[in-house]
Order: sequence, then C-alpha cells, then structure tokens
Amino acid sequence: MNFEQRANIKFCFKLGKTFTETHNLMKQVYGDNCVARASVYDQWYTSGIRDSRTVVRT
Repeated sequence: MNFEQRANIKFCFKLGKTFTETHNLMKQVYGDNCVARASVYDQWYTSGIRDSRTVVRT
C-alpha cells in the first residue's frame, strides 16, 4: 500500500466513514490498483487505535 492510499484511508476515518465506505471510495478512485479490502480494514483500524491513544505523564 502506498503513502497516498494510506493517507486517504486515514482521511476517511477522520471523516467518520466506515471501513466499507472507505473501501468503496478507494475502489472508485483507484480501480484495479486499489488495495485489498483486508488491507483497508487493517489501516482503518490502526488509524483508530493511533488516534484514540492518550499519553499520560506522571
């Protein structure tokens, strides 16, 4: 998966799109060059984990 597709997945995540909506948009844009649905899910899920982490300093 290239940087552009990763960035677009994160963008869709921040817009509140589901991973299915994100993958459908990616298929429209990238056609045959779109990453697999599982890859979109992995990146979409990882974006959520990264965005929800909070650093607590003591």
